[in-house]
Amino acid sequence: MHSACPHTLAFLAPGFVHQFGNLLFVVQGNAQALGQQGEGLRERGAILAAVERGGNALRVLRCLLGDPALAPAPADELLAQVGELLRVPLREARHALELVPADAAPHVEPRSFCAAVLEAVRGLVGVVPAGVQGTVALGPVAAAPHGVTVRVSFQVPAGTLPFPLASAEVAAALGGARPDGWPDVRARGSGLELVFADRGVVAGPRA
Repeated sequence: MHSACPHTLAFLAPGFVHQFGNLLFVVQGNAQALGQQGEGLRERGAILAAVERGGNALRVLRCLLGDPALAPAPADELLAQVGELLRVPLREARHALELVPADAAPHVEPRSFCAAVLEAVRGLVGVVPAGVQGTVALGPVAAAPHGVTVRVSFQVPAGTLPFPLASAEVAAALGGARPDGWPDVRARGSGLELVFADRGVVAGPRA
């Protein structure tokens, strides 16, 4: 079973509530406007975009609930979908989020990928000293020998005095007996490096 721990689901819950509320509002408003302005192409486009975002959020939820029917997916796409849901809980914790773009899209097992990235973010934020505000950076995603590497780090604003972050403690807590597909977790400075097994599919470089 690849389900995420209850604390991780609780940590992400505000993001789900916020996103689904906004998406439903967009769908409702544009659906009401259909047929009132020409052919309604703009409204239909907005509806389709909102539905796609909702489907992406639902896929993350399915990952956290351990849905066994999910196929391998591009790691950078999953990271972007997880990041979109993380913005609200991180903002409530007074932190920002940065998504670092990737040059390629190795495929990973989505259930362990989403759960591990979320637990890594929650773990890092949990060891940030009280009163310190910063940015959680997700990425880049890179193909590694026999695997896919993802960086999760905490960055403080320029001019802030450096301080030690207990990333080794977080890495140790994320290690140990885990389900198939769980990454090798390594402490790297003020962040973590997650190394997942790839699933044999790598897209070409981004345009």
